[in-house]
Amino acid sequence: MSHKVFQQALEQIRSGRLEHAERTLRAALQRAPRQPELNDMLGTVLVRLDRLEQARYHHEIALREAPDRPEFLNNYAGLFLAQRRPAEARALFERALSINPREVMAMYGLARALAELREYSALERVALQARTLSPEACEPWLNLAIAHLQSGRQVEGIQCLVQAVQRNPVVAGPMYLSSLLYHPAIPPAQVLAEHAEFGRLLARTAVPNAGKPAASHSPVAEKPVAAGERKLRIGYLSSDLRRHSVAIFMERLLASHDRTRCFVGVYHTSNDDEVSARLRPHADRWVGCASMSDADLARTIAGDALDVLIELNGHTVGGRPGVIARRPAPRIVSYLGYACSAGLPGITGRIVDHITDPPGSEHLALEPPLRLDRVFLCFTPPEQAPDVAQLPALSNGFVTFGAFNAAPKINDRVIDAWAGVLHRTPRSRLLVKCAAMADEGVRARFTAQFTRAGIDLARIELIGWADSLVSHLNVYNRVDIALDCFPYNGTTTTCEALWMGVPTVTVRGTWHVSRVGESILSAVGLHHLVAADPPSMADVSSGLAADLPALAAMRTCLRKRTIASPLCDGVGLAKALESSLRAHVQAQP
Repeated sequence: MSHKVFQQALEQIRSGRLEHAERTLRAALQRAPRQPELNDMLGTVLVRLDRLEQARYHHEIALREAPDRPEFLNNYAGLFLAQRRPAEARALFERALSINPREVMAMYGLARALAELREYSALERVALQARTLSPEACEPWLNLAIAHLQSGRQVEGIQCLVQAVQRNPVVAGPMYLSSLLYHPAIPPAQVLAEHAEFGRLLARTAVPNAGKPAASHSPVAEKPVAAGERKLRIGYLSSDLRRHSVAIFMERLLASHDRTRCFVGVYHTSNDDEVSARLRPHADRWVGCASMSDADLARTIAGDALDVLIELNGHTVGGRPGVIARRPAPRIVSYLGYACSAGLPGITGRIVDHITDPPGSEHLALEPPLRLDRVFLCFTPPEQAPDVAQLPALSNGFVTFGAFNAAPKINDRVIDAWAGVLHRTPRSRLLVKCAAMADEGVRARFTAQFTRAGIDLARIELIGWADSLVSHLNVYNRVDIALDCFPYNGTTTTCEALWMGVPTVTVRGTWHVSRVGESILSAVGLHHLVAADPPSMADVSSGLAADLPALAAMRTCLRKRTIASPLCDGVGLAKALESSLRAHVQAQP
């Protein structure tokens, strides 16, 4: 293989010019069609371009020509990860390690496969092995952090992320910042300071010429948008308009925008799926940009002459801070996907409501609030939800509490509050369902915590992932009352519980991440389910449990109550959001 061709294609890949790399590699393969390195590299490029069957063809040629090359096995495994087939990817990474037990890249890939398989104890072991071999690398510390966070060990997870940030702050920073939201003892001021510092880091180092707008012209100068003389041009930037919880809260909003008064553009940075296909008709322009570089995507957005770009990721996986820092629109606001101020350079506001961010709380954010006078989100009910069953307590003879949030949200103080609920409600049980509970080591840690809190383990049931949405929702039919987490409240889980007739008890917090539960419950008229503090969760919960006839009556009407409430009112949200955005656009210089 020509070293020059290899280096040329590698540079094209590194700069995000994947189509150019494909052309370079295909031209070289015309001369040497079975050359293994060229086929392996082309397969890797095609995976990133979401042309997976073509990628398979070239990866298999590479492995037929060189079956014992660990790096080829690693790259072929990446194809299976892209196809959401982590068990097959795991087998390939393990085969690579059987050839070379010190192949660190295979360990990194195996760690990713184990995370997707939710085998967090095995993930921890592999990450420790990789750290031994490569102690100065960032990746082992990131994988260790995932293993700790998914077993509810927030302190240990954050400590690992501090080490990762020291090694590669740009790569590890988003996960580190997100993890701070789970810890109940870190004050908001410290969390915000860390976000602000990361934003400054991005402005200095991660993006060339960050702060120089890519948007060279704003249509506002021609006709004032607030006067209604032209359409408000809105864009949404997200990696999650697919099978993801963000899409659940975007579907009705996108469908409800007044397209006679608004242009709606969508810039989707993940590969589209069937959910994306359902959302796409609600946009005037839908750009699939999973393979675009930050610079190319920023130029594309700027070319659409938006008034405002709404970013939906913050520091979640798939975010594109490099696009935001290039300022491809005159105004960029954060919304929905991240429960805190992102602190990203270029953000001019955050879409919130009067409960999540009440007047006087401006010091608890880094960006100005675009405060709606209604709940800031809209839930799209699942089409295939099972019917709401009779209140389980009526046949069980005891109340079953349920908690369905992700394991990183379940910290020691949450366990203590839930234990307090059980102590106050005789003979009651607690069902905890989350993906991490499929791991035996994770279950052992949580059961030990409940034991220390004085709870008989016969009263605790821990279950893992359900194989379908219907199966998942059907578990709610075993639950009488749901319990929220804090400081990081649930969102999707609370809405799903309401849809299944299960009231959720939450705790009022001090800032956005810990006030979303109150906002959702208030939207459906359940203000009385908001506890003033963690100890009061037992008062509210035991009070509900003490009146089973009232609880049964609530269960039968909660779905109708939810669908008729602002929580499911897409038209109302779209009107409020459009009005707020018009004011924001007009107010900015």
